[in-house]
Amino acid sequence: MADNGYTVATPRDAQDCALDVGMFDQLNSGYVKRGQDIMPRQGSKHPWRVLMHYEKDAKILLEDPIDDGVLHFAAAAQDHAAA
Repeated sequence: MADNGYTVATPRDAQDCALDVGMFDQLNSGYVKRGQDIMPRQGSKHPWRVLMHYEKDAKILLEDPIDDGVLHFAAAAQDHAAA
């Protein structure tokens, strides 16, 4: 990112993959149920869907390109009032 002058990377859901489904919704333990509202959510498909498969996750994280069309890179806006 620094090589390209980027300081911000923001994920964007351009394919409307949002679901109101948490990663642990199928677990019934009391402590899991009490914390559901603060747990991460997942979407309907990659990259918003949690695979829970080490080999597939490792390939995605270590080998696939970072610039996959989901992350949008930009330079942070300068706060001239603070300067």
